[in-house]
Amino acid sequence: MLWRDDVTGASIALVRFQPGTGIPSRHAHASNQFMFCLRGRYTYVPTGLTLTEGSFYWNPKGSVHGPTRPNRRRCCWRSMTARTTPTQPDWYTAPTTPADEEPHAKKEIVSAALAVPNGHFAQATVATPGRLVFISGMTARMRGGRHRRRGRHRADPSVCQNLKAAIEAAGGTLDDIARVDVYVRDIADFDAIHAVRRQYFTGLAPASTWSRSPASSTRSTSSRSNAIGVLS
Repeated sequence: MLWRDDVTGASIALVRFQPGTGIPSRHAHASNQFMFCLRGRYTYVPTGLTLTEGSFYWNPKGSVHGPTRPNRRRCCWRSMTARTTPTQPDWYTAPTTPADEEPHAKKEIVSAALAVPNGHFAQATVATPGRLVFISGMTARMRGGRHRRRGRHRADPSVCQNLKAAIEAAGGTLDDIARVDVYVRDIADFDAIHAVRRQYFTGLAPASTWSRSPASSTRSTSSRSNAIGVLS
């Protein structure tokens, strides 16, 4: 907050949006709101109106607007209002730390324009800046080089176990994995593999791509997974 009059509620604020954030719902203000975009791009989703660097915008008193989202890595704008909103939106919480000091976290991105995931994965994920971990394609191959026997199911938990071992060796956990790509011999294994994945990725599911690729499998394994993790 750059300036605020506690008597009238008038304020001037500098707002920074982190990747994957935005205003999630329609809302209105009890006074005129004036905005000047300092950096990035900021879109009003219902209309497609996009503010760019140097844009000035006015939301009249009582005008219902939103949801909105920034279109680049980080968007920054200055907002001036004569009074605060009559009621605080349920999605608003006062920040406990400055935007540039937010702890590392993986967040799920959800779009109403996309189908609901039919397995244990997210439409997309975003992670705040950190160290990237690139995990090579993992199969059920054990430390000694031999492959574990799959039993009656082709969905081998050893693949997830090996992903877990790799990310932990880098100092992270499975919750730090933002993306998993899966290559399978038989597309019919989809449900079984996702059932196993739910046992390991118990938090926010990673983004994921599923592909049938017989060439990526061998007689000893029916699937292979590589992953990308982001560590704080």
